[in-house]
Amino acid sequence: MSGAYVWLDRDTLVQHGACPDGLAVFDALSALQARPGGRVLIRWDPLTEVWSRAVLRGHVGWLFERGLVPRMSLHGADLHGADLHGADLRGADLAYADLHGADLRGADLRGADLHGADLHGADLRGANLRGADLHGANLTGANLTGADLAYANLSGANLAGANLTGANLPTGDLPVGWTRDTNGNLAGAS
Repeated sequence: MSGAYVWLDRDTLVQHGACPDGLAVFDALSALQARPGGRVLIRWDPLTEVWSRAVLRGHVGWLFERGLVPRMSLHGADLHGADLHGADLRGADLAYADLHGADLRGADLRGADLHGADLHGADLRGANLRGADLHGANLTGANLTGADLAYANLSGANLAGANLTGANLPTGDLPVGWTRDTNGNLAGAS
């Protein structure tokens, strides 16, 4: 598993406008490493990134936006059955990842690359998949109730048995064999 060691220091976080909660997380990590007020050494690898996105949510996106931690590729990662409820996975490279049976309720997957990903049986209720690339993804039996799929690429995706109740669906290309009725509903959606 590839990765990098990243040093974070409190002054840099403050200069970048870290919120009080983010500084509290930093202070807790600093105390664990016996470096009060100093620097924190983090091994940043795909596993750390997934854990951070699930637990620290918005704080990790903030670190990415400011270039303070590198983005790791989760391409082909084995995350089947993972609890990623509410995780901040904006823009993540999850192409060909195994996410079958994963709990992605309320996850933020805006702009994520999920092409070819295995999401069969995944719980994506209320997930934000706006602009996500899901072409060729396996979504059989996935629960997408209330999910936002606006601008998502679903071409070639397998949605057999998927629950799309109340989902905000894309207006562009639909998977082969799927049509939209006069009310905008997908034919075949359960």
